[in-house]
Amino acid sequence: MSNFSYAVRVESFEELAELYRKTLLDNVVPFWQRHAIDPHDGAVNNCIDDHGHILSYDRYLWSQGRALWTFSALYNRVEPRTEWLGIARGIAEYLYSHGRDNEGRWVYRLGKNG
Repeated sequence: MSNFSYAVRVESFEELAELYRKTLLDNVVPFWQRHAIDPHDGAVNNCIDDHGHILSYDRYLWSQGRALWTFSALYNRVEPRTEWLGIARGIAEYLYSHGRDNEGRWVYRLGKNG
């Protein structure tokens, strides 16, 4: 997923917090933005390998919800980037459109087309 070295020595909590922030914002989030977000329906393709290749188009709702929370939290707690808000909205719209069965219950998993 990245060239991040895990053999990093930190001297303080502040350095560790900065390392986590940098790893999250420079590696983890961009990876998911680049490889997992479906530009057509806003859903998250959560079955991907370390290189970003989609292994399955099964879309588990708990992963959709987790991604919705994550991008919403990034927007509200880290920095109000419009791209993060747009991703969160896309996931929410996908869930509202496809996430429930005919009886109104949340489903466990969806396919590529909902």
